[in-house]
Parts: sequence; structure tokens; C-alpha cells
Amino acid sequence: MNDQMEERLRSYYGSLPSNPPTRLETDVSRAFDQAGKRQPSMRPAWRSTWRPAFGVMAAGAAVLIAALIFRGLGPAPATSPSAITGPSQSAIPTASPSLETSQASPTPTAAPTPTFTPSPSPTPSPTLRPTSTPLRTEGSLARVSPMLPYLSGPAVRLQDGTALIEGGLTVSSNGVHAKTNQAEIFKAGAFQPVGSMADARYEHTATVLNDGRVLVVGGADLMDGIDNLATAEIYDPLTTKFTRTGSMAQGRADHTASLLVKGESAGRVLIAGGFGGGTLPLKSTELYDPVTGEFTATGSMTVARQDHTATLLPSGEILIAGGLDDNSNVLASAELYDPGTGTFHATGNMTTPRTKQTATALYDGTVLIAGGLGTDGITPLSSAEIYDPATRSFTATGSMGIARYSHTATQLAYGQVVVAGGQGTDSAEVYWVDTGKFGYERALLGQVSAAVTMSDRVLLTGDPPEMYCSWPASFSPCQ
Repeated sequence: MNDQMEERLRSYYGSLPSNPPTRLETDVSRAFDQAGKRQPSMRPAWRSTWRPAFGVMAAGAAVLIAALIFRGLGPAPATSPSAITGPSQSAIPTASPSLETSQASPTPTAAPTPTFTPSPSPTPSPTLRPTSTPLRTEGSLARVSPMLPYLSGPAVRLQDGTALIEGGLTVSSNGVHAKTNQAEIFKAGAFQPVGSMADARYEHTATVLNDGRVLVVGGADLMDGIDNLATAEIYDPLTTKFTRTGSMAQGRADHTASLLVKGESAGRVLIAGGFGGGTLPLKSTELYDPVTGEFTATGSMTVARQDHTATLLPSGEILIAGGLDDNSNVLASAELYDPGTGTFHATGNMTTPRTKQTATALYDGTVLIAGGLGTDGITPLSSAEIYDPATRSFTATGSMGIARYSHTATQLAYGQVVVAGGQGTDSAEVYWVDTGKFGYERALLGQVSAAVTMSDRVLLTGDPPEMYCSWPASFSPCQ
């Protein structure tokens, strides 16, 4: 491959965005123009492969681009798609897995005393409909740079496109449990240490506020659960440090935290249920106000719960589902929190009792509930169901290939949901929202502790961390 052709290929792949396959046609057209040999007669054949099979389209587009560039440069030896994704590809800076996007804000200059104010408009609902149908590809998994192996706490995507992972619990080979207050960010394809939390935590929550800061709340303190944490702290992405904020009225672990987006409560965070000090889960809930830095009580749930799920609906309500009650029963019941009145009311029951399940808000406004532990609190489930807020009812959908609990479920920009990990399960699979079925079962390299989505890819934290990408492994933007 001569230098001029290699430079044009680099320019093409470097110009591809990290997220939208719907723009691929535009990018290929640009590459045709740059090659100087645009052939309109070839475009219909290329377009005809877009709908049926994305993998064929990607490979065909690469071959066409290479052929056109070869013609523009004069006679050259025959090549193949594998030649395009060979050694020259690894030299492209934009090809490494990263949560950075072209829209990410530049690294801000730290001010001596940064001032944060709530966003003037609520964070958009996560149920915006995608602009294209799910991509029909096998996707790919790739190992990324190492992270601290004991960072098993929650992970969240920050507004600058990076990811924050903080806290967690590890069990050593001799059975000794240890918790951590350390934290890292994933940036430009690598994990980097940031300031430590004020308290070591696990089984806590992390929530991105409207102003870009992160609220870290509660968590387990002692292994016997007697002194679960009521404390909370704020991560400041400008200084990469944690500072204490107001404390809850009640220590909690295995609770949920949901950012409210509508009405007078917009921008506040609902803390619901969880395991309190002692032996019983909680019915009580609290609201955190980022303006005052204080927690205040709000309405109680209809049932005490821990290890439940909380999901934001398009209406601004929060769907609370499943979990364990104060008699250690696995719950099928669900309820809704109305931020306008600060009260909870029952909604339809799930088709089966679940705890430690996942609940994922889908783009059509429904919620995918998957896996968890069943009625006996011991047996993991492979079944899944859909909650429809229009009918306020649950209906069964396709089952997972593997029974899971304490796993992750993350929706990509094009609708499919990546389900990964779970206690004793090192695998991933994909739920296709348009068919209601799971597929693409792949083995992972290790245990998954958390997941962060970035458009067409998902960062899976754990030991080791990995990146799932919805694009084929041979296509360079995901490598």
C-alpha cells in the first residue's frame, strides 16, 4: 500500500463518528468525493445492502472505497478487506475504544471556586425514540486497559463523555472482605485514578446531577450490615475530587437513586428503600436537593423493599419493582412514585417475583425487566417481561439464553439492550427490541461489575474490563 493511499484510508476512518451508523452513507459519499473518482452507478448497489445486512454493507463499503482510491492513484496490486483492517489501521489514533465523542466538551479549566447551578431545563427523558432500526450485526467484544480490580462499585457516564467508577468490595482468596474509597475515570481508552471518596463504600448508588456533578449515596459499612451509611458526597468533575454533602436521615444499602426530570422536583434525586441498619428493608424514601445539599423525607413506598429496581418513565414517574420485603419474601409487586404529589401508588404486578433483576427504560417508553432471583430467593431466572406505562401492566417477552442475577442491562443508541455478567456468569447477550428476543451469546473474560453506555458501545467494568461494540469486529471505529 503506497503512502498516498494509506493517508486517504486513514483520513476516511478518522472521519467516522464514534456513534451513528445512520451517518455511514454520508461518510462513504465523502470518501467517494475525496477519491476523485465518484461513480454514481455504484451507489444503488451499495445502498441496497444497507437494510438487509449491516455486516455485508460494512465490508462492501470498505472494498468499494479501497477500489476507488486505488483507481485514483493508478494501478495497484489487488487487495482485500483484511488488508484495510491490517497493521495500518492500528496506527489510527481514533481507532482505540473510548467513551469520548465528537460532541464531548473540552477539558474545562479549573476555576478557584467553581459554582454549580441546576440546569434551567430538566434532563431529557431516556425514552426518546431512536432514528433507525436496531443494527443486525454480531457486534464485537474487546479487552480495554486494566482498572483497579476491586473497583466493583457503580459506574456512570459523565457529561464530558468519560466514565466514573467508585468504591466496591472484594473478597480475597483467604475469605477476607475489604471495601474501598478509591475511584477512577475511563478517558481516552484508559482508566485514570481520581480523588478518593470520604468514605469507603459498596452497595451504594451514584447519580449524575443536571449540573454534571455526581451524587454518591449510602452503602454498606460493616459486613454485618448494622451500620449502613447515611452519608453522601459529591464528585466534582472539574477538580476530580469528592466532598461531603448532607446526610440522609437513615443509613441505606441496596437502595435505588433516581434523578427526577419533571415538575417542581426536577433536578432532585429520589432515594428509595434499601437495607437499613439492623435486619429489615425500608419503606421510607428521601429527596436530595442539589441546591441546598440536603435530604428531606418524601412519601413512603407501599411495601418495604431492598434489591429492587427504579426506572424513570416518560411521564416523569418512577417505576419501583420487585425486591425483598421485610419478611424476606421475593416481591412481584410494583408501584409508581408521582413527583408532583410525592406519593407512591400500586401498579400491576410482574409476571413473576424477582429480586436483583435489571430494569431498562426502552426508547418506546416501555421497560424491560430481566432475570433476577425467583420466588425462593436462590434460583436465578432467565425470563424477562415488559412493563407498559400506557396499560400499567407487565407482559412476558423472550427469555435470556442464560439465567442471571446481579447482572447489568444497558441500551445502545439503536435500541438493542446488552445484558452482561451476573453472579457466576461470565457472558453477554443482546435483546432485540423489535423482535422481543435475545441472541448473541458470547463469553466474557471475567466477572462484570458495572456497565456504561456510549451510543454504539458499552464499557463493562470488572477484572478485566471489556468493551462491547455493536459494529462488527472487522470495522475500524470499534477497535
